[in-house]
Amino acid sequence: MGVSSPDESLILHASETFADPVWKTLVDEQSGILFIESRNVETQTVNFSAWDVPNKRFLWQSLQFEEKWWLTLGYAGAGMLLFTHYADTNNPDKKSVMAYDVVQQQLKWWKNNFVVANVNDNIVVGADTKFGSRELMVDIRTGDELKESVNFSPSQNFMVIRPLQYFEQTEHFNTVKDFIERKCAISATQLIEYCEHRSLIIISAFAEEGNLANYLMVFNSEGDIVLKEQLGENLKGIAFDTFFILTGFLIFVKNKRELISYRFV
Repeated sequence: MGVSSPDESLILHASETFADPVWKTLVDEQSGILFIESRNVETQTVNFSAWDVPNKRFLWQSLQFEEKWWLTLGYAGAGMLLFTHYADTNNPDKKSVMAYDVVQQQLKWWKNNFVVANVNDNIVVGADTKFGSRELMVDIRTGDELKESVNFSPSQNFMVIRPLQYFEQTEHFNTVKDFIERKCAISATQLIEYCEHRSLIIISAFAEEGNLANYLMVFNSEGDIVLKEQLGENLKGIAFDTFFILTGFLIFVKNKRELISYRFV
């Protein structure tokens, strides 16, 4: 599936298929670990997995908690994984946070009535919403409240590159649409996602083919096709961040269940 070009190539690195649809992914920018959230609507269960991208191995799979459904990935860093728990299903603003040690595979702390605003490698900044809204800083590893004011700089994710988004009837959309129509006979609609990496151009586009379909296309500097994948068909609507680049790997989810990575060489 990987095709070489004079100046760049992509090689299929790994493919993992999940039993339930993948709803969300999250990256720890320090370790490069990719966390995957998969959900089963029928059984109302959510599972979490940790995937070591470069080494093609799971640190753990199908992790579940006592709360089976109202839980989602929030932040990853410093060896910790934060989850957002929706404490009141009738009020999405009522949240709590739980922190999980990725290596030890242990739940470290849980804080009710807490909404996260920002995070870095040491501190979680948010609001205690039990009585009104009070700013709160806690230690990311222990959950202990920091009594003294500290300088806070939010984490910046330099390891992950995400595409630009061009919406229909904008100049960039029309330019890219014309290009992929000439090259691949795909007529894009609604949204195009675009990224240039090294000598490659990576494009994700939605097309009306009776029903909505999503295609991923990679071109080299000469405009030749390097890779073409159909990410989904019979879609109910468009999606955002349909692919991303993580430290030398192109990563995307195909047909909602298959996590695929290609290596840039």
